[in-house]
Amino acid sequence: MKRLLCIIFFGYGPLLFGQKVVEEIAESYFQYYKYPQEQFICQFNKANYFPGEEAYFQLYVLDKREKKLFFDTQKVCFLLFNDKGKRILKKYLAVADGVAANSITIPKNYEGSVLYYSVESNWNLNFQRTKPKPIFVNVEESNLKEDVDVLAHFKVYPEANILIDSLTSMVFVRAADKNFTGLAIEGVIKDDKDEDVAFFKTDDSGFGRFFLKPEFGSSYRAEVVLGSKKFSQQLPSVSKNGLVFNVFDRGLEFYFGFRANLKTAESLSYIIHSDGKIALAGILNLNDKRKNAFYFSKDKLLKGINTLSIFSGKELIGERSFFNNFKKSYREIEVTQNRIHKDSVEFGFEKKLTDSIVELSVSILPKSNNAVAKNRLFRQIYLNP
Repeated sequence: MKRLLCIIFFGYGPLLFGQKVVEEIAESYFQYYKYPQEQFICQFNKANYFPGEEAYFQLYVLDKREKKLFFDTQKVCFLLFNDKGKRILKKYLAVADGVAANSITIPKNYEGSVLYYSVESNWNLNFQRTKPKPIFVNVEESNLKEDVDVLAHFKVYPEANILIDSLTSMVFVRAADKNFTGLAIEGVIKDDKDEDVAFFKTDDSGFGRFFLKPEFGSSYRAEVVLGSKKFSQQLPSVSKNGLVFNVFDRGLEFYFGFRANLKTAESLSYIIHSDGKIALAGILNLNDKRKNAFYFSKDKLLKGINTLSIFSGKELIGERSFFNNFKKSYREIEVTQNRIHKDSVEFGFEKKLTDSIVELSVSILPKSNNAVAKNRLFRQIYLNP
């Protein structure tokens, strides 16, 4: 009996230890979100602007974790930058009940195709800052003729943000012109011996992907030739050890696949989380071939952006964000079109939850609007964790 107890103890010891590590990671995560954090959302009245035009916007200050209006904020700072990162405007906005309304003037002689803005408060400076967001600007047609279909934005990066020796990785490609309009291109992946090892192409929205099985000690670059111009981007260096994983949307559930090449047998664990909330957490067991895969139903995850974080012990070794578009059978808000009369549209607006946001912002776009590509939001979230 004593021997049996020892077997049970040693058999469950690693599991109990791993579970303790998961609990400690979760506790550290909750401690980071112990205090509320602000999230700033700007709703502009148009998708893009002309130089000299007035851009009106409404700013919402939300509690990042609870996704509700944050009433403690009374003043924020709105910052505007040009496409070189130079600040060209700084103005303070008064906030009442989590909402502020204001406008900015697009510089009259601005020749770029995009401006960037960010919003700050004294409180949110205590936390990690978010990246500035774009405001698209139309320039005169004469200035655009030479830049049509020119590849201005070209990004190639692995799904798990890392390349591991002998492990097949899925690699994403993003191609766009200076106005961030997607481009359909074809390219090749070359190694340090200048040999072709993979090919790729993007669709009309400028998105593509390919698979690559790298070798340690080799380097890789992506090349695209458009007319007489060649574009090149170096891929991340190949690590000897590590873990790669894939996330696939399978309709009502997500598939998670893992492949590892680790130098130690240290316990792996994971959490799936978003803005202070943890949907799932547990131990990641790998088989003899250092692989594993599992499915999670979408209704078990958080709505919107989720992040899968992988830990070896307490060290973060991999991270991947994905968008969960799961919709329940009920709707929090019902919008119905009642009638259209000449240049007016009458619609009904019903809010079913008493604690949801009651502010309404409407943007009017032409029917043939091409400013925002189809599924652009979902694609960007998938490709830019």
